[in-house]
Amino acid sequence: MDRVVEIEKEIKKCRELIEKKLDWVDSSKWTRREYELLIETIFNKTGTLLSLSTIRRIWNDEYKNIPHKSTLDALAITAGFLSWQNFIELTRLKHPHIQETKKNKSKNYIGAAISLLIIVISSTLYFQIFNSKTKVKITGDLKFEYSHRVESIIPNVVIFEYDVENIEADSFFIVESTHNYKKKPLKQTKGQLTSVYYHPGNYVAFLMANDSVLKKLNIEILSNDWVCMVNYRKLNHKIPFYFYKEDLIDNGKLSISRNMLINSNIRIEDDLNTTFTSTFKSETPIYRDYIFSSRIKLDSIEINSSCPGLYLGLLFEDDLCYLPLIQNGGQDKLQLKFGNTVLSSNDSDLSGLGCNIYEWQDIKVVSSQNDIKVYLNDKQTLIISDSSNMGQFKGFRFNFDGIGSIDYISLSTSSEDSIYYSSFQ
Repeated sequence: MDRVVEIEKEIKKCRELIEKKLDWVDSSKWTRREYELLIETIFNKTGTLLSLSTIRRIWNDEYKNIPHKSTLDALAITAGFLSWQNFIELTRLKHPHIQETKKNKSKNYIGAAISLLIIVISSTLYFQIFNSKTKVKITGDLKFEYSHRVESIIPNVVIFEYDVENIEADSFFIVESTHNYKKKPLKQTKGQLTSVYYHPGNYVAFLMANDSVLKKLNIEILSNDWVCMVNYRKLNHKIPFYFYKEDLIDNGKLSISRNMLINSNIRIEDDLNTTFTSTFKSETPIYRDYIFSSRIKLDSIEINSSCPGLYLGLLFEDDLCYLPLIQNGGQDKLQLKFGNTVLSSNDSDLSGLGCNIYEWQDIKVVSSQNDIKVYLNDKQTLIISDSSNMGQFKGFRFNFDGIGSIDYISLSTSSEDSIYYSSFQ
């Protein structure tokens, strides 16, 4: 069998083992969100940061060249092995190429010897094929810093300054955020790189050599106040249209109207979505102990969707939690995330998150040290067991299929200390 074809089959087997460990929805139905969660899972377990394009090519059998050794090692470790070589050895010993027969013991010994010989040859070929890249060698100090062009404004321009002259490697990259894991190649070993962050929140940027992370930076992007971003799902890599608070408050609610979109020459199409977001700094830090409540709804416009929905996002220093509401009938398409807990309609009962999305919905999230309780219209719909540390509470995000409205937002502690409140008057 051709070695490359054999490696491709081994990659497929490794993928299947990872999917079994994750126990998510079938990978043929994965969206961008699942791929990003997989990237995060692999990085947390291995320290190797794979790009979104790389992980998609591997999972969809679209790679032209066999992935690099570090990528294969990361996959094998995520699947529960020590390395890719360890994965090959153990899986082949478990499923040898030569079948044993009871009739002729000599054939058993020959078969075992051939199996072991194949493993040795394969391991040798493995290192010959994949060890072509230079290992990262650090011979001195490195520099990786950032500064804001202007703070507290969206979109926000960030300038990275780097110096990797004391690092020996084949290539260097800056990854602006774990939100998309896109690697930007550095064309020189010392200089600056300009980036733009289109959403407020907390980000982690990486300086990388080959596939290894050299240094991380925690970047906080703040907004002066509420901002609305309009985009299209099919074009969500493009720069969104921005609207600011003075244009968004009308009759005691935060919203954007159909006329505002038309007057701004924004096409109303089926994949249009709007995001309202704001960050804030609190004198009283909030971590796990909080009560969030809001009244929200989807506004009907000319989009063709049988089960539209919205996502409520809670921004933390180290994570983003999101909770969906969907039009009745679409409860089989839901996924939510709080801390390290990811639930979907395929593994949990999320039916209580369905409603008439075009009417006002009262949603409340009560978080304690060990669990999160979700209420919809004063009825408890969900209890999530999670005690992960996400850092300090930083802000809010509401994402609508089409356009939507927010009547009020309240955030307090269990002792009823008000941290944030707005009725948009």
